[in-house]
Amino acid sequence: MIVCARGYLLLDDEWKLVDSYLFGDIEEAKREIWGIEEEGGTEKLLRFLEGYDGVVVQDIEIKKYLEKKGLEATVDENLVREFVRRRRKYLENLRVSREEDRRYCREVSLFITGRKIARESSKLENQIIQAVGLVDEMDKAINVFGERLREWYGLHFPELWDLIRKYERYVKLIITLERRNRFTVERLMKLGYDEEKARQIAEAAQSSIGAEDMEIQVVLKLAHLTAYLIDERRRMVEFIDRAMMKVAPNLREVAGPMIGARLLAHVGGLENLAKMPSSTIQVLGAEKALFRSLRRGTKPPKHGIIFQSSLVHGKPRHLRGKAARILAGKIAIAARVDAFSGEFIADKLIKEVEEKIGEEDR
Repeated sequence: MIVCARGYLLLDDEWKLVDSYLFGDIEEAKREIWGIEEEGGTEKLLRFLEGYDGVVVQDIEIKKYLEKKGLEATVDENLVREFVRRRRKYLENLRVSREEDRRYCREVSLFITGRKIARESSKLENQIIQAVGLVDEMDKAINVFGERLREWYGLHFPELWDLIRKYERYVKLIITLERRNRFTVERLMKLGYDEEKARQIAEAAQSSIGAEDMEIQVVLKLAHLTAYLIDERRRMVEFIDRAMMKVAPNLREVAGPMIGARLLAHVGGLENLAKMPSSTIQVLGAEKALFRSLRRGTKPPKHGIIFQSSLVHGKPRHLRGKAARILAGKIAIAARVDAFSGEFIADKLIKEVEEKIGEEDR
């Protein structure tokens, strides 16, 4: 049985036409071919094959669909190649003109290609890849704006940055209290600081060498912009976490949501990651260092993106390579299960990682 742009053709062992169903128009052809692309078959295909059993089909998905519906089928991938050689003879027997056949093939092919592109674009893992890129761009912007804010507000209260080193907390203090004369112990404790830290900041504000009279409103606009970027970055990370839970739950648990997402973004998708050996996964993100070592004969890198995991960077330097190798092995398994099985085995993998890394520590 052959599926082509003009319809369904049933042939015998000697390639003689036994039965056929021609699509009524191009719209029906598009619907039927896309139904086979999506589901493996359609109701019209089932009705066409009613009474025939043990047919040979061109695609494994069609075979699965027919068997699900109670029909036996086998697959021969050479069917299409052989049919192309004989195509003109069959279509001429069915009184299909060459021009009409070309028109159907062209329009159906364009339609199917467009739908496939739309389907691929809508995949959640593609959104994860874009979100990871956006987080990286936001990090750069936050660093640029945060540094500018630190220097600008430092004209008024330079000592604050020595006491508060995180941009998120630094920006919040500026937006909430504005001028340094409002940095009192009581206000700082209301913002969540313990008494000792609040007293350090308040004393620094009282003895600050910064300028008293400064136009603060312009600085506050920059602070609000930086705070907005920080907040949006947090929301984007939350989106990545939720998306990874749906796309690759095992990878998310074993590697962590952001590390797992960065690995997907680096290789272009979950299936690509699942096909890679663990030795490659271990050094993803360190390609420059790897090629440099190959050129110059220096030591190769022991880890790439996965160095960000606490299981790796939290270890002593001499154990990081072994920890990275162990983690990469379990990441490879997690990616393959997520891509081809769907079973949740992350708890088992995490336990094995911790046990093996623990053995290395001893």
